Parts: sequence; C-alpha cells; structure tokens
Amino acid sequence: MTSSSGENEAISEHGAFVDPKYRLMTFKDWIYDSDPAALCTSKKLAEAGFISAVTPDDPYAASCAFCLKTLEWEAHDEPEQEHKSHCPKCLFVTMMLGDAPKELTVEDSIRLIFYRYGNVNCAVQISVTSSRN
Repeated sequence: MTSSSGENEAISEHGAFVDPKYRLMTFKDWIYDSDPAALCTSKKLAEAGFISAVTPDDPYAASCAFCLKTLEWEAHDEPEQEHKSHCPKCLFVTMMLGDAPKELTVEDSIRLIFYRYGNVNCAVQISVTSSRN
C-alpha cells in the first residue's frame, strides 16, 4: 500500500501534536505555572490536548491542537473539563477524555493527525477566502 503526498504531508507536519510532550513544549513560561494553587498548568493543558496560543496581547490563550478551538484561561480552570464543555465533538475529547481514558493506539494517532490536518486546511481556506473579500 502506498501513501499519497497529502498523507505524508499530514503525518510529517501534524504528527508531533499527538505527543503530549510536544504539546507541553509549546508552553514557554506559562503564566499559571508559577502559581502553586493553579489548576490550569501547562502540563494539564498539554494532557488535555492544548498547545500554547499566547500572544503579547493575550497571555492567557491556548488552543486545542486538534479542533483548533482557542480558549482564554484562568488559574482555577480545569483544562480537561473546559475542553469537554466547550468542544464536546472534538475528536480528541471523544477519544481521549471520555469516561474511560485509554491508551493511544497507532490507529488513534493517525485519526487525530488527519482530524487536525483537515481542520488546519479548512481554517487556511477560510482565511484565504476572507482576505479576498
């Protein structure tokens, strides 16, 4: 079975996001990591599927690496619960944050990679279309 260039592109560009350690590395000096009472740590965000979306104007932002939903966070927020609440149909939520958390299989990883790939491409197309109008 041969794979297409699109499949190879999806895996090479988006595969790292499946790894929570990679997602954690996107959080540099996360604002709540220095607060011992905070529930919303970079580690918990990464485990719940998020990557940093911090900008100079918004130091509280993180986005789901898969559905791309960006949320602004407060110290007392629980990343897993917020993800479930705001994005109940996100593939990462339904696969990994359900009632019975599971180990990620190779098939699960591939599904998440292509889910992210599709969402990123859709966002790019919307952005290009909007800029033309």
